[in-house]
Amino acid sequence: MTPDECRAVAYRLEHHFAEKMLGAGKTPDTVRAAMERAQVHLPELRAYSADLDRMKRLGVEDALAGKPMDRRFAAPGPRGAG
Repeated sequence: MTPDECRAVAYRLEHHFAEKMLGAGKTPDTVRAAMERAQVHLPELRAYSADLDRMKRLGVEDALAGKPMDRRFAAPGPRGAG
């Protein structure tokens, strides 16, 4: 998987995560707190990446703002690209 594909996946996962929580009646502050808790554990799993962290936050913030998923990240790019 290319770095761009990884960023797109991170964005999609967090956008869906935020939409699901909002659909369950959670407040924006609760959604942000849940994302923050998850981010705290990533370094322990050796899975932290500042770049992916930014994409996850962007996905959450877009969903909280009621924006549709950014089309640049909505679907994986062509296989073998990069």
